[in-house]
Amino acid sequence: MKEYQWITWWSGGLLITVLILIWGGYFNKKEAPSHQFHPVQLDLGLQVKETRGVTQFQWGIVNGGKEQTKLIFGSGQRTKLTVTDPNGNIVYRWPTPSSKDKGESILLLKPGDHLRWSAEWEPSLKSRAVKAGKYTVTVEVLLAEVNGQSVEKGLLRKQKSWTFQ
Repeated sequence: MKEYQWITWWSGGLLITVLILIWGGYFNKKEAPSHQFHPVQLDLGLQVKETRGVTQFQWGIVNGGKEQTKLIFGSGQRTKLTVTDPNGNIVYRWPTPSSKDKGESILLLKPGDHLRWSAEWEPSLKSRAVKAGKYTVTVEVLLAEVNGQSVEKGLLRKQKSWTFQ
């Protein structure tokens, strides 16, 4: 008989503890912390078009979220592009080292706004011949922070392959 009373008392204590937690708002989802995280949706797009031996690259990001996003770039260089040949050798870079801007830059991107870049690769201007084959372009947006949060290097990176004629 005493065993039965102890089980009743223990389970009753557990019930009271759970009721206190619920009554105190522990499980009440309406009382979530005031520092809620608002997700940011930055979409990176890339297009490659080749015409008569000249390859055009267009890429950019769009704020697909519902709120303005503050972008901080660690330097004046906001993006980079590299083209590699079928053997993985870099055959083209954009921007060139001399065209990089210095200093941090800040940009506010409203919902639906775009940030776009373009580059053109004309291999015939190089002294080294470029052979036909499968090439890969890699673009990366060089963000340091988004809305005050550090961004992992390479987070906004995209690759695309195409056959150079």
